[in-house]
This record gives sequence, structure tokens and C-alpha cells, in this order.
Amino acid sequence: MIRPTVSLIVATYNSEKTLHRCLQSVRQQTESVQLIIVDNCSTDRTMAVAAEFAPQAVVCEKDRGVYDAWNKGIARASGSWIIFLGSDDYFKNANSIQRVVDDATSVDDSVGVIYGKVYVVDPDERVLREDNGQIDNLYRALSASMCFTHTGTLHRTRLFHELGLFNADLKIAGDFEFMLRALKIYQARFCPNYEIMMAEGGLSNSWSARRRLLREIMQARSSANARWSVTGDLYIPAKRLFYEVAEAVTTRLKRLAQ
Repeated sequence: MIRPTVSLIVATYNSEKTLHRCLQSVRQQTESVQLIIVDNCSTDRTMAVAAEFAPQAVVCEKDRGVYDAWNKGIARASGSWIIFLGSDDYFKNANSIQRVVDDATSVDDSVGVIYGKVYVVDPDERVLREDNGQIDNLYRALSASMCFTHTGTLHRTRLFHELGLFNADLKIAGDFEFMLRALKIYQARFCPNYEIMMAEGGLSNSWSARRRLLREIMQARSSANARWSVTGDLYIPAKRLFYEVAEAVTTRLKRLAQ
């Protein structure tokens, strides 16, 4: 059986503080990959750090966000499978990719994505929580909520040719929207010994950021024609309305206190 090949895409912007750890974990892998760096015209030493690891492909130009950057990387990918890794994320073990490629070698064509266990870590690399696990019907679960952490997930490259690229109009939930499209047709497989470390952070906890996330989840579900669910179709819109009211009340109270 022909062993699958892997392209690994890292989108960067002013990532010099974390990129070395990320790419060092890639260099240490026992499985070779095509490393693709897509940089949003960083103004720090990001590109100098990237050059130390001799990526097979580099794109350095303005983008519209991480999903636009990933799409540019996909256009340059030569592997039969693609991994997207955050510039502040890294692999737990030197054989992490080998483990998931071993898994990919044995699956049939009905499997379109293979995901692993994600450990969320603080700046001192202490594990705060574990994400992902065996979910019997990931599409049904995702239709109800964002119950899945995407970083490190292995995707068949042909999915992007068959289903289209990431929706670059989304800034937060583009991976969620793509997974909804993909899992309507393909199966997902969990590889428990494929482990990724993900830096804590991301979205602000402000009311406006929470509201934007919920708005994008609703938009993603609509775009992907997700199956109806109580959580997705009733709870999330109600929660978004609550955030709108909470933001308005908070703003009003701040003005009165001035």
C-alpha cells in the first residue's frame, strides 16, 4: 500500500516568539512533510525564524485572515493529506505525524479527516485541559455546537477540490464551517495517540467578541446547511441575543458611571 504524503501549513503574522517552538517540533518529526509557511507580511523576525527551517514553500503577502492564508497554502500543497497548525502550537511527540499517517494508511476512502487529542497549555507549557476524543457521529455533534478543536487535524487534500476552500469571509469559525461541509459526505476518525499542544488564548472574552463568534457559528451553520438541532437553531441564537443585551447594558452602565 502506498504511504500517504503530508503537507503541513502554518499561517503566521508577527509570530517570532512562538514560531521556533512550532517549527522545531515539525523538524523533529520522524515522518517527513512538505512544510508551507504563509505569512501576512510580518514586521518582526517571523520570516527569519521560518528560514531557519527551510520550508518547501513560502508565501509572504497580505491576507484577509487565517482562512485566506490557509487557502493560499492549499494551492501549493503537494501532499495527499494536509495538516493546519497554529504558529503557537506544536506536536507533543517526535512521532506524532508518523502515528497519524500510519492511521491514514489503513483507512478506506470514506474517511476524510483524522483528528487527534489536543492539550491546551499555558505560556509555561502546563496542561490546562484536554480537548477532543472519540465521537461516534462528529457531524451530528458539530451540527449542535463547536465541540471539536481543529488544530493538527489531517484532511484529505481532495476534499478541498471537491468541496471548495475555507470561507475566508469568516474570521473565527471558518474551520467549523468547512468541517460541517466535509462531514456531510465523509467520515471522521479519531487517532488517540496523535497529540498536539495548543497555546491558550485566541478570542477576547468581551461581549462583542462572544457575540461575533456566535454570529459566525450561525452563519457557518447556514452556509453549510447543517442539520437542525435544538442547540444550533434555538440555544445559540438566544445566547447571541443575551450577549447583545448584556453588551448594551454594560455600555450604558459605563456611561452613567462617568
